[in-house]
Amino acid sequence: MTDIDEARKKAIEKMRKRQEKKYGGSQSDPTEFRVPRLDKNESNTYYFHILPPKTEDDLWFVRHGSHFLEKRVHHCPRAANLGDCPLCALGFNLLEETDDKKERSDISKKYLSRFRYAMNVKFTDDKVNGEWAGKIAWLSVSPTVYDIIDAAQYRDNEGDDPNEPQAHGDFWNPELSYIFQLKVTEKGGWNNYDQSKFLASKGRVDILKGDKISLEELEAKMFSLPEKAKLESVDKDTLEDIALSMKHGPGYVKTESESSEKEEKKEEPKEEPKEEPKAEKEEKKEEKKAEKAEKEEKKEEPKEEKEESSDSGDTESVDDIIAKIKSKQ
Repeated sequence: MTDIDEARKKAIEKMRKRQEKKYGGSQSDPTEFRVPRLDKNESNTYYFHILPPKTEDDLWFVRHGSHFLEKRVHHCPRAANLGDCPLCALGFNLLEETDDKKERSDISKKYLSRFRYAMNVKFTDDKVNGEWAGKIAWLSVSPTVYDIIDAAQYRDNEGDDPNEPQAHGDFWNPELSYIFQLKVTEKGGWNNYDQSKFLASKGRVDILKGDKISLEELEAKMFSLPEKAKLESVDKDTLEDIALSMKHGPGYVKTESESSEKEEKKEEPKEEPKEEPKAEKEEKKEEKKAEKAEKEEKKEEPKEEKEESSDSGDTESVDDIIAKIKSKQ
């Protein structure tokens, strides 16, 4: 086998960079918008509307995440809210065993998936959107962007400053839509999205009226987010085998108790989902509002600068992740 010489390697690297700059990397789905990786001191801005759920039972987003091991993507059930993830569980157990900052960082990167949030969007006709101008696409954003967007639905009004109105309420309503500005800057070698925001000062926009289409016609052009996020590809059995192999070493053979426990879990009957009473739904909604308000108050407090992730320009700290998991138990 002949190795690629240095001249060809440089030519290939140039081609990769040109492709990443134009399309955001190895993109196989033409309906997905990916933000290109920025060079030092570069910045980009994109404008779009966040579209409504495709069906009444859906949300305006789908949460997902994955593990990348041995050049293969393994979709994470924990990220998709489809149950425990054997690999993440192994990572959390290992994190409990050490206080060393570097060790914890290495464990986090190796074993824990990062949450992403897929959504349908419609780009505005602005020239800065390039070839995406006026198109409907889906994209997957980082927790930083998700938190900025999600905070709007927990506001009941525009705020007290008439010069800086805040997006609030049902931003996904296509008849009362806000323009979202995705502001991308380079920070520490990675894309950063901290400056992204709704452009509430421009008011609400009726995109159905502007495009002269019905809600049904708009929904027909939207994409199935569970399908795009590949939630059907979640394979807990494979993740369990990988976790056992990483814990005990390659070639590990499951014990009878581990195999029987796995079969018992498969045979457990699933309970039919019960519809929550309306009062309980409203109570939970109010509780979530209170939690969100408390979270926003905490953001006002000074914090240490977060370590940037390679994918999105932000990441939750390991301690935050552990706290969230424990709070749900």
